[in-house]
Amino acid sequence: MELNTYTYKHLQGADPIEADVYFKHGNSSSTKPIAIYYHGGNFVVGDKGMISPQYIKVLLDLGFGAVVSPNYRLSPTISAYDGAIEDSKDAFSWVQNDLPVKLANDAGIMLDGERVVTWGHSAGGTLALLMASMPKPPKAILDLFGLKYMEDESFAEPAKIPPMDLPDVEFRNKIYEDKPPPTSAPPPFGPKRPDVSTYRAASAICLYLPTLKHFPKLFANKTRRHMVAMSMADGFARVTGKPQVVIVHVDVGTQALGCAVHNASVGRVPLLIFAGLSPFTIEGELDGSRNEYIQWLQDVHNQRAIVEQYCRYTGEVRSGLHIKQMINRALSFAASDPKGPVYLCAAREVLDAKIQPYSIDQKHWSSVEPNALSLGAVESIANSLVHAREPLIVTGYSGRDTRVPDELVKPVTAVPGLRVFDAGVSEMCFPVFYINAQHRYQANAFVAVTQINDYIASNDEILSVITSPLYAMRPLGLQEAHANRMIRIAGEAKPSTEGFFGTPNLMDQLQEAVPKNTIFVVEAITNTHGGGGLGWSGGAALGVNMASDFTGSRQFVCQVVGDGSYMFSFPASVYWIAQRYKIPILTIVLNNNEWNAPRNSLLYIRPGASALKVSREELNISFSPTPDYAGIAAAAGRGEVGCFRSFKADDLAETLRKAVQCVLEGHSAVFEAQLDGPEGKHMG
Repeated sequence: MELNTYTYKHLQGADPIEADVYFKHGNSSSTKPIAIYYHGGNFVVGDKGMISPQYIKVLLDLGFGAVVSPNYRLSPTISAYDGAIEDSKDAFSWVQNDLPVKLANDAGIMLDGERVVTWGHSAGGTLALLMASMPKPPKAILDLFGLKYMEDESFAEPAKIPPMDLPDVEFRNKIYEDKPPPTSAPPPFGPKRPDVSTYRAASAICLYLPTLKHFPKLFANKTRRHMVAMSMADGFARVTGKPQVVIVHVDVGTQALGCAVHNASVGRVPLLIFAGLSPFTIEGELDGSRNEYIQWLQDVHNQRAIVEQYCRYTGEVRSGLHIKQMINRALSFAASDPKGPVYLCAAREVLDAKIQPYSIDQKHWSSVEPNALSLGAVESIANSLVHAREPLIVTGYSGRDTRVPDELVKPVTAVPGLRVFDAGVSEMCFPVFYINAQHRYQANAFVAVTQINDYIASNDEILSVITSPLYAMRPLGLQEAHANRMIRIAGEAKPSTEGFFGTPNLMDQLQEAVPKNTIFVVEAITNTHGGGGLGWSGGAALGVNMASDFTGSRQFVCQVVGDGSYMFSFPASVYWIAQRYKIPILTIVLNNNEWNAPRNSLLYIRPGASALKVSREELNISFSPTPDYAGIAAAAGRGEVGCFRSFKADDLAETLRKAVQCVLEGHSAVFEAQLDGPEGKHMG
């Protein structure tokens, strides 16, 4: 067995962080898996040398090409989040990407960075388990007594350690003077008993860990607001296409999800909601029986009915013996078209019941395969598109499948004059819903468009029609109309003569300020997010950001939201989460001093200028005096959220640049855009 020590992370103003790599030479030319060990020590003590030689030998004998034991920075000079967790993630990425090259060059050992397992004990077990959140997670994880829930009552009880005279507080407090944070410290236990001869070991024994304010609760993202939690899951699922889970508390937690359930339903987002039920036994007949008065108050007749009309499936788990089947059945509904939320609930007695471990054949629990068009339908639709004078394709939810936009470009390119209308903007939906259809089909969008493309490309008669001289003239009118529209849009994007900016000018400057691959989460116009429940975008932006990290793309996320919807999004909860879990987003609040949607609704049913002549105060839609939108976020984020405001066109670009830079540096930012001057468009 041989040992090489490598630096896997360089720090400014501090020693580099190293990892020990154990291996043995052999004749095998095949690539081998890698094992990573994270040492324990309560995040306060310990180092890479705490790995047992016996473990190393067993793993190498089993065929692992290398066993890696990295150091990480120790608390509390640096938080466990910024030190141990971030360093461990970097070590994991280094092992996947860099170590195979280094060990191939240095020792001729061929490693497979795609096959990595992690394990650790105590704090190291926690770090090993957290690697499950990486874009390419470990193939297996062994967690030996890792910390999970830092609010457990055991942290308030005396430590079960041998009797000893603990050092005084002044001695233990020296741990806070270690700067920069060390990456190595003596382990807290000697050969026979706890070792308190150093202040770091003493601090570990005295359980200083609960004082680390920034340590994240593993798998317990406490959002303070149920709607924010579900909106986060909503945004994550839209980006990844993978169903997400939201866990809430009995009937009141279910009700607190509010319009987030509506948004997920009409937005066709696959989510699983799980809620508890009040215990059904009252005298201790079963484990989990009622023990608090409130459990009588929360015992409702039909808890599922609260969300039933919005869900693709609801069910109650009545035994642990079929809980896997129930969850898989629910997820099958959630992931089948039309996708949407599902709801499961279970009483405490069921969740407390003891059962023997069992397994099911997971391949039998898949979603429903997408529908295809019949051959007759394909022929009818293709011929209708080709022979129509003004062919038009209307889209709605098809973009949920990221393959559809590219596939939809093909018929537009093949059939001259064919246009596509996206019905996602609410103002344009009314006439579309009342077009009389000659035929109706239920089919998956991607499959259907692919079928139509294949038919057009293989039909000689259709090809002769769309390549005729008459069809060659069709695009000219569209090109002219498009050019005129772009000129009109460019004119609208200019500031007013008074030096103020409106939404077009703001959006023009915003696109210049943000990175090119920015993901926009827009709730500026009612229903554009695929639902009618306002307040979706705050939590959704956080979820989208997390999803972009999960997929490895790490894209900039910008939320664009109206002032009313911003208040509906529970900003105090959103920016507390953003700061606590380091999820930076840029929020643009469109402040027009009023609820604009009711004014537009009045104009829709009473056409004319009468509504424009009425003040916002008379319509009772005024926000004056407006809240300090950015200040709300700053207070929730404990000063870690950047605050920016502007109503003048001449400083708009520079203020946006500063807000974007704030987010690029790892902090959320809120930019309050005062539209059309301090008083807005409709004064008074």
